[in-house]
Amino acid sequence: STTKVTYIGHNSAITSLALNYDSFYFVSSSCDGSVRLWCVRSGTCLAVFKAHIKSVWKVTLAPKGYYFASGGADGLLFLWATNKATPLKKFASHSSEVSCLKFSKNMIYLLSASYDKSIIVWNIDEATETRKFYTEFVVLALEINEVGEILIAGDSEGFVTVWNVDRAYRLNAIDFTLGNPSGSIVRGIDLSFDESVLTVYGQNK
Repeated sequence: STTKVTYIGHNSAITSLALNYDSFYFVSSSCDGSVRLWCVRSGTCLAVFKAHIKSVWKVTLAPKGYYFASGGADGLLFLWATNKATPLKKFASHSSEVSCLKFSKNMIYLLSASYDKSIIVWNIDEATETRKFYTEFVVLALEINEVGEILIAGDSEGFVTVWNVDRAYRLNAIDFTLGNPSGSIVRGIDLSFDESVLTVYGQNK
């Protein structure tokens, strides 16, 4: 039988969730301006993280280690360790709310997108911009290949755009609307382990 677990702690709407790679814990972000760390099995809130001055829209866990990143309505990003109450690093460059976050698999880069219609590739160790891309629409989903050479972005108008990171050059743009007259929104992008298959998912407007 399945046991129902209730997770109680946030005092406003929950905006995103991210499950750890070993499925022992997850993190949640909220309009209350906090990120919480939860035990999956018990429902216990293990820690509360606060640094944003407005709602936290996105949270994402690193592919290895005990790190995560948060992005908020204040346009800021923070890098955290699950065992520290204060952020390890602050990333500040966006002029509007953060719409998407993604770690590279090699943990060298952190990607962020914003309602200012830009994508930034950050060097995590130095907390500096490596590349900045400007987009026609707001990007809501990001993916990057293993070596950090190819960046893939899905946007609010149903397009998936492929970029060469080193050259800051757009390689391709794919219309995900597939003829839907009302349009579509790309909500997620996943690159397969061998990088041969790209899965795109979203919703109709």
